[in-house]
Amino acid sequence: MKSTKRRITERQGTGEIEGECFNVNQMTTSHSTLIHLLGSQMDQVLSSIYPEPEAGCPYETKDNPTNEG
Repeated sequence: MKSTKRRITERQGTGEIEGECFNVNQMTTSHSTLIHLLGSQMDQVLSSIYPEPEAGCPYETKDNPTNEG
């Protein structure tokens, strides 16, 4: 009789663990999606604040004739 109860308890424990793993996987997926969306929004905001130069590489600097300094 004890072995039957023990098996039932073990199965219930396994089911609880599987349920918790499912919840953790859902939260991980949700957080990953949120991080990706936040990264996209940050890219949009930063590109509007700091537009890409029209031509040339970022390390190539040009003299600014109007800048006296």
